[in-house]
Amino acid sequence: LLSRFLNYALEGYTSGRLTREQVDDGLRELAKESIYAVVWKNILHFGWVHDRFLPFCVEFLKTPIILAAVETSVEAGNAIKKVFASDEYDSATRKAIEAAILEVPSSELSPIFKDANAARNRLLGCIPEEFLGPESLAIVEQARSAEGIPENRPRFLIGGIRQGSL
Repeated sequence: LLSRFLNYALEGYTSGRLTREQVDDGLRELAKESIYAVVWKNILHFGWVHDRFLPFCVEFLKTPIILAAVETSVEAGNAIKKVFASDEYDSATRKAIEAAILEVPSSELSPIFKDANAARNRLLGCIPEEFLGPESLAIVEQARSAEGIPENRPRFLIGGIRQGSL
């Protein structure tokens, strides 16, 4: 159902049948009703895959809770990479995303992490260094010299199945 809604919104917006405001209104209604992180994960993934939908995801990338949540953080990182690789987004948008990333260690979800700074550092690693502000650049340089910047990938993965005789 969510996939169908997102495709409808994208096709409607791209064709001109729906305005930006109408798609934003639909996402706001979805936000009021949805309590499951998987919804936000799928929206972020859809924006990452579909460039024309990514602008609708930018507000999520300015929200520390969405950036910090285990379910959404990697998809947010992927979307952040795409925002910073595009000329469509201005410096104010980029700075707001960076500021939200810096707030991850003090967000209400920080207790779920052994070290919330690692989540922040992983997300900062999704931003090209030339776009980082002084505080973020110092954090990245310090992390790189200590333990390195974590890759933007899930905390755990389920691998393939092997079979053979024992």
